[in-house]
Amino acid sequence: SFGSSLAALSMDTEYIERRHVSSLISEPQSMIGGVKSGTLDLVGGFYGGVKGVVQKPIYGLQAQGVGGFVRGLGSGVVGLAVKPMAGVTDFFNKSAIGIRNSASGHQSYQTEEEKKEYHGHESS
Repeated sequence: SFGSSLAALSMDTEYIERRHVSSLISEPQSMIGGVKSGTLDLVGGFYGGVKGVVQKPIYGLQAQGVGGFVRGLGSGVVGLAVKPMAGVTDFFNKSAIGIRNSASGHQSYQTEEEKKEYHGHESS
């Protein structure tokens, strides 16, 4: 997907692996589930971008001195731009999948709470 391509540009293997695992867990079955899952990815993208721009230069400095700091800073700045864009892409993608699955009659919910929220009341 486009979001995966953006994430690959970050050159952050930990971030790429976390996104991959998240995508394998489950597909949103409802609009609410899609928006929730997409929101987590969106927040994770922004958090990952800010975290990387702080941590990467520090790790680079510790491992390789000034040259590592400069490389880490460059990698962190790229991640600061790319990871939030991947998060936005994932938000819209998961929201759309949830809407599609709601519209196509999927009646499986990830949790009983999601079922209650979707139907607007408790079901017996």
